[in-house]
Amino acid sequence: MFLPIEIIFQLGVGFILGLLVGYAIKKLAKVIAVIVGLIILLLLYAEYKGLVRIEYSTLERYARIILERLKLEITGFKTYIISHVPFYASFIVGLALGLKKG
Repeated sequence: MFLPIEIIFQLGVGFILGLLVGYAIKKLAKVIAVIVGLIILLLLYAEYKGLVRIEYSTLERYARIILERLKLEITGFKTYIISHVPFYASFIVGLALGLKKG
């Protein structure tokens, strides 16, 4: 059984790009987590001192809106991925390996 060169190329490129993206995401996620954590601590301290007032109901409403929009985007993205199966299948394998090794 012989695979056409285009499929082999898509599989290889997809895997390598997935590996690089996964590694970068893992490293970047750690930095972002520290920054977001520090910002949250700063806001909670400022609220404790009476400098700011956090409206948790408004925060919850905005979070729900963002999650609904994200849900719609993911649905459209799944359709796009299904139409490019060889590339994205190997990309996802590379991404998982990059996230694990990063």
